[in-house]
Amino acid sequence: PLAWLNRPDPAAVDPAPCRTVSQLLDRISPRDAALLRLRHVEEHTVDELAEMLGTSPRTLRRRLERLMKRTRAILAVEAA
Repeated sequence: PLAWLNRPDPAAVDPAPCRTVSQLLDRISPRDAALLRLRHVEEHTVDELAEMLGTSPRTLRRRLERLMKRTRAILAVEAA
């Protein structure tokens, strides 16, 4: 809820990781990109997202795990 208060000033943040995240979101499906934004930017819980998407929390957790595995692989290839 108030987590944004602890975030650094955007002007003081290195823009390189932001470009990397933006490029990553461009390389995955719009649906997966939206899911990542909802979970990690808007900080919805798995239970909240499962309810929004009409699925079970267990199914959504598995989907998020697979999605994070794919995104890590994409980032690893780009970093190499």
